[in-house]
Amino acid sequence: GCGYVKKPQYMLGKSISDPNEMPKQAKVTVRVYSGKFLGFRKKKHCSVLLDMHGSSQDTYSERSSTVDAKDCAVFDQEFTFLLASPEISVLLLTLVTEDTWKDNFVGQVAI
Repeated sequence: GCGYVKKPQYMLGKSISDPNEMPKQAKVTVRVYSGKFLGFRKKKHCSVLLDMHGSSQDTYSERSSTVDAKDCAVFDQEFTFLLASPEISVLLLTLVTEDTWKDNFVGQVAI
């Protein structure tokens, strides 16, 4: 579908307060458990990148541990983010394989 996200209350007033001074309103806990049907021909070193995007105060980057996987990767890790403006925050999960020099993109989803 389509639509829009309503601005948070602190943006609707005449004087926009500094989002860096806002108290944290929500605690988001994400468990990265597993990925299935990866379809690699041989084992690869896989990890998940977690990027939280929102107000300047709500920007985080985390990375799961690296596991060797061919068809199914089990990470079983938990990550916690404290957010001041959860209504405008987006979590981006990206699966990458690790090579010697760089990370290779496999897939991603935004929540």
